[in-house]
Formats: sequence, C-alpha cells, structure tokens
Amino acid sequence: MNNDFYNGKYTLIVPQQTYEILTPSNVDLYIGDISKRYFDIKKKELNEDFFYNGHIIYNDLELLKTINYDKFFEKNINEKALFVKNVVHNGSSKYCLINDSIMFCNGFVLPFVANVKRTRNSLYGSCHTNRIKIKELWRK
Repeated sequence: MNNDFYNGKYTLIVPQQTYEILTPSNVDLYIGDISKRYFDIKKKELNEDFFYNGHIIYNDLELLKTINYDKFFEKNINEKALFVKNVVHNGSSKYCLINDSIMFCNGFVLPFVANVKRTRNSLYGSCHTNRIKIKELWRK
C-alpha cells in the first residue's frame, strides 16, 4: 500500500491533438473523449496505487497554447468544486451557464464532469444536483 495518497501529479485532458503539446514532468497527457480518458486515468491510479492531485481539462486548444501550469499547481482543490473559465449563475436554470473551455477539478469531481453526457442535465445542472461548487479559475 502506498503511504502517500497524493503524489504531486496532474492530468491534462484534451479532446484532440493538432500540434505538439509540451507538459511538465508531473503532468500526464490524455487525448480523446473525456469519458473514455476518465476510465484510463482511474485504471492507472488503481494499477499504480496513487491518486492524481488534479485534472486540467482544456476543450479549447487555442487557449492551451498559453497555458501556465503554475497557476493550476498553486490552486487548492481539496474541496468538492469545479473550477471553470467562467460561470453565469442566474435564478432561472435555463440561464445558468458554464464556459467549459478550461476546467480544473480533483478526482472526486472528475466522474461527474466526464460522464455528464450520460444524463439529461447540463454540466451546471449535474454539478448542482451533486452539490459540487462551481467557481471561476482566476477570479480576483
């Protein structure tokens, strides 16, 4: 049994690779559909007896060109929260929106993000029903 639950490693999940993506040594790159990559991530965690500190999800490859990994590494994600590029909270559910071009979460939230297409809920609705806080990544 591993004595260190977290190991300082992160994942970067992107839908496709159209150019070479460089990552630091503590970031594992996963390319493809997030629901399938989620299975690969969990399988690796179980086989190698560790748990990723966090999961960086980029759905917009243009934004990925200017990624600053240090901003993600210094963020505390020990709470049940999904960090997104921006979010609109409104009293009416049909006006609540999440910009999912950049998302950051821990391993307890990742299954809800990865499998949101299996439900009729939006990502916002899925987070709300599972009591996951939605926060903006770099809100000042």
